[in-house]
Amino acid sequence: MYEEATIESCAVERYLKCAKCRNVLKHPTQLSACLHILCSSCFHELETTQISNIICPKCNQQNARPSILKSIAGMDDTFRSYSRCDYCDKVALWNCFICAKYFCASCRPKHDNANGNKGHQLSLLPQPTVALNQKLFANESPQVSMESRQAPPILEVEAIDGGSICPLCSDLDCKHLKVLEKLSKQISVSDGLCEIEGHANHGQQNELKFFCLACWKPVCGDCSQRGDHKLHKVSDLVHLKTYLKDSILKSHSKCTMFDTKLEFDITEYKAVEGSLKKHLEETDNEIKSRKYKIIEEATDAFNAVVQEVELQGKNIFQEYQEKLQKIENCRKLLNLFQGALDKLKVDDNLNIPQYNHVFQCQQDVDTFITDINSMVSYLCRLEERILVLPEIMTTPMLTLARAGTEWKHLKLAFTIPLEAEVRFVHSIVVIGSEQCLLTCQMANSDNDAIVYYDRTNITFHDVNKGRYLIAQTSDGSIVVSYSKDQKHYIQYNDGRFLEGNGAEMNLRFTTIKEMDYPAYGIATTNDDKVIICYQIAEKKDVNGILKLSLQGKVLKDTYEEPNSNLQCPRYVTVSNTGEIAVSDSIGNSVVILDKDLKVCERVNLGLPSSFIQDGREPLNSVFGPYGLCYDNYGRIIVTDPDNNSVLRLSRDNFTHKYCMQPLLTKNLENVNFNDPHLVAMGPDSRLWIVCRAHVLVYDYCS
Repeated sequence: MYEEATIESCAVERYLKCAKCRNVLKHPTQLSACLHILCSSCFHELETTQISNIICPKCNQQNARPSILKSIAGMDDTFRSYSRCDYCDKVALWNCFICAKYFCASCRPKHDNANGNKGHQLSLLPQPTVALNQKLFANESPQVSMESRQAPPILEVEAIDGGSICPLCSDLDCKHLKVLEKLSKQISVSDGLCEIEGHANHGQQNELKFFCLACWKPVCGDCSQRGDHKLHKVSDLVHLKTYLKDSILKSHSKCTMFDTKLEFDITEYKAVEGSLKKHLEETDNEIKSRKYKIIEEATDAFNAVVQEVELQGKNIFQEYQEKLQKIENCRKLLNLFQGALDKLKVDDNLNIPQYNHVFQCQQDVDTFITDINSMVSYLCRLEERILVLPEIMTTPMLTLARAGTEWKHLKLAFTIPLEAEVRFVHSIVVIGSEQCLLTCQMANSDNDAIVYYDRTNITFHDVNKGRYLIAQTSDGSIVVSYSKDQKHYIQYNDGRFLEGNGAEMNLRFTTIKEMDYPAYGIATTNDDKVIICYQIAEKKDVNGILKLSLQGKVLKDTYEEPNSNLQCPRYVTVSNTGEIAVSDSIGNSVVILDKDLKVCERVNLGLPSSFIQDGREPLNSVFGPYGLCYDNYGRIIVTDPDNNSVLRLSRDNFTHKYCMQPLLTKNLENVNFNDPHLVAMGPDSRLWIVCRAHVLVYDYCS
């Protein structure tokens, strides 16, 4: 606090020097915070040259200006002039010596938590009369009367579910539980006397009638005038009663408000919990139904296989038995022949007819030996036959026997802004968790560029001028359709340029197929076949789907097939099981084809009723599919730029027909979600959506 004192003793003057000019003090003035003393002229010089607070020239500590001190010294007048909080314009209860701010009790945390305000010296403004207090606080809280301002009842500590762990900080013994325990204790009534020795024999001076605002504790008169608190701001305890009552009442009101909010949240969470339990039961029943269906079908199939195995086994066993029997009979015949040879003897007693008989028998014996030799050679070759089972086809089973989680509302992971020179994006390939390749039409020309994007790097590849559509094979190779000057090609690159974070500038492709018409969509299958949808420019109603090998061989073409059920094929995608989906922009539908490019189904649905939100109709009442992809569960995700939306097509569990579900629509929260036209599924189940000026990446499912 600033004080002015006149030093009358000349002997003392020799030892008192100004903290600034170092001369003997003249009309000394003491600084409030550091308590150093200056000459009056030096003080006024600092006051006029420094804008905010006064910085001590000796210790560099900040000190309040005289205007603040005068307002504190004449606090009754200040209150009568209705001093207001600098934050909310309510009645001010506190003042800061350093930053000269006035603030009420509710705004004190704003001051204390501000940068650089830690350690500022605060002063509680002395309270006006009771009548003026009623007037001031009535203006702050007109809904609460003075009679209703009663202290809240003493709390009782009750057990919290989950033990004694605090739900705010998840700690076993935290400050919140200690505060609760402290509030729950009964207030101890003492004699109200100062415990410091020597303060007990000064009559009523030893009563704890004052409150030190710096130490935040009650003190007696001796402590405030001559003790440790003589330089601290002290207020009468009686003046703090109204403030304490009002502060406790406000805290109680806030707790009541929070309790109402939590009660509403509990009700809402219980409702969600009920629907979630129902959803889990339905999902459990569905997966069990699939399991039983698969078991039933597998049982029937394996029963048929078992019968076939038994039949084939019997045939093989019978064949072996017949061969064994033939070998045994041949051996018996051979034994008889050996016995006959033993009886046929040639000696000196034979006559001419006998010799002739032996010679004739010898020729028959040679023929017999030759036949026996052939039979033994055939029968002794053991041609073992065994049963063979086909390879286990796990893909269909895994497609059905899988489960995952997804957000009810997709969560935005990050956003990649497109460069200003990018006019339009024709295709996208996701090559990593945060990386993708785009083929973009540039603003300064009609040619495309292949651009490598990630969250920290952008690379424009140097490619031949023309229009590109891009796809990626299972081994990371890149396949593109390339068109320029009425010439159209399917080209290939091994994808090694991606190993260096896509930084290879001069990018070239090898032509594998020259085409007579441009491609409008390109995709690859799991077995590295290329699917292309096209439309002949001269005949807009003539179009088709083409299936190629990576060597350029045409495996299938629907051009000559009638009733292809396609009006304008735009983009194409392939599922993990080989199913093909094509967006038909003119037909307002998604066409489903099998591996042999035969049309299985045409999905042409009206927009769901959930599109009408807050009384706003969709921009276009017709479903307008454009870019599309499959997710890991066989569902089709398709963009509808005409309606600024992304939808999902999934089959109903009972009817097995496709139904439509909106995933994303434009709203105030998604300011960058505008004109979505391409969509792709990343390797980590993140959904990439290409909009007009941004690429939005969402955490989709797991």
